[in-house]
Amino acid sequence: MSAMKAINVEKLVINMGTGSDENIQHNAKRLLEIVTGRKPADAYSKKRNPAFKISKGQKIGAFVTIRGKEIRPIATKMLDAIDSRLKESSVSNNSLSFGIREYIDIAGVKYDPKIGRCLMR
Repeated sequence: MSAMKAINVEKLVINMGTGSDENIQHNAKRLLEIVTGRKPADAYSKKRNPAFKISKGQKIGAFVTIRGKEIRPIATKMLDAIDSRLKESSVSNNSLSFGIREYIDIAGVKYDPKIGRCLMR
């Protein structure tokens, strides 16, 4: 295969937006840890948004960044959860993004009553 045709993935970022609710924030971090096996970091708002009652610097989500050899198995699990079907609008310059409806769609992840119903969009 030509070097120009090879796909090179530098990093995989899995994130969940939670808004300002601390309980949802805790559940999202727990879920990301179950799915990736890594400790998630908090995402903070960069600017104020009064419509959503969000102030600058407030916790609004959680994310995990994965690099190296661990990318392939996790990316494969995530793509299998959406039947490896992507919308054309999901692909942009040097980026690919998609949402997973329910975390139980991911292979090997079972329903956790402590987390409850948590959307991964």
